[in-house]
Amino acid sequence: MLKTLLRSPAWGAACGALIATMLVSLPWDEARANRSPLESPTGYTATTEPVIRRSGAALAFVEADSAPPPECNYLADACGRDDWHWLDTLSVFLGLDGSKQPQDFGINAQFGGRTAVNWGAPLWRPWGLGFQIGTAIDATADAVQVVEQIQGSTGRTQNFTTVGVFQRTPVGVSWGLAYDFLYENYYDTFRLGQWRLNLGYDLTRQDTIGVWSALRGYGDDGFFGATPIRLVPITQTNMYYRHTWANAVQTTFWGGLANGHGQVNGVLGDQDFLHNPFVFGAELFVPLTDRLALFGQGNFITPSGSGTVDAYLGVVFYPRGGVRRMTPAPFAPLQTVAAPTNFAVDLRRR
Repeated sequence: MLKTLLRSPAWGAACGALIATMLVSLPWDEARANRSPLESPTGYTATTEPVIRRSGAALAFVEADSAPPPECNYLADACGRDDWHWLDTLSVFLGLDGSKQPQDFGINAQFGGRTAVNWGAPLWRPWGLGFQIGTAIDATADAVQVVEQIQGSTGRTQNFTTVGVFQRTPVGVSWGLAYDFLYENYYDTFRLGQWRLNLGYDLTRQDTIGVWSALRGYGDDGFFGATPIRLVPITQTNMYYRHTWANAVQTTFWGGLANGHGQVNGVLGDQDFLHNPFVFGAELFVPLTDRLALFGQGNFITPSGSGTVDAYLGVVFYPRGGVRRMTPAPFAPLQTVAAPTNFAVDLRRR
């Protein structure tokens, strides 16, 4: 019964909300929140030059002469109405995905498509606390014929679900806590879970540094043919740097360490477990129109032969627009929906 409870989505969501609430340590600055995002500490900024508004990972270009009056809270528009609309923080992704991980038994790789939906909403408005939920499906086919010849499977389907809370503070600090669920249909069916954390700080309006981490929750047992195995999420921690360019393009780079992964091979035999391998990766966001953007991630746990090689790239659609202009940044999801790039899976023999 306890095992069933720990694997339930309700338990993960409840724990995520509880811990995130306990982590809230920076009170909402009412004086700053009630000032226009384009207003300087001493008064209203009267200029027609484009200004970058930044809050955590979100940004927008606005014309200063179209900004709301300084007495307006930046969570509301110039007419005093609530600025947040449920479509404002909704995004839909469609793209290509490639993956190779230890769970491929050293004899396979995957290539196919990915689609994802991500959405954020206010959870506790006075402190700028938000809630996010999203889901994604990665449907891929075997890029190598070995598994098909040995075991018979021809592809893999993964369903990721992410539930979390986050906060962007007026002092430039942002944090997010999420729980990721994975249902996978491969050479067997598996259910896995992990925690994901993100802590960032805006050095300037264009530069952010931070740390993101994926922490193993639970694994699952199964079979590769007649071979009993166990799949478990790989714990990893990375430091990142994000820069926002003058054309609103965002580039992010990170590096760190993973807890370790096996070097299991279904044909050639196994090598020793590898501890604390190096991790590196990158993320790209390129606005295309007011509603479309190019987005992609890549993450690599070394060595490439037995570690992970994961990447995806595609187009994100924002129904209400705002890719190039002012967006309701405070309650846009802080973290992406889980993907092979941040949900790496290890394989161990039982």
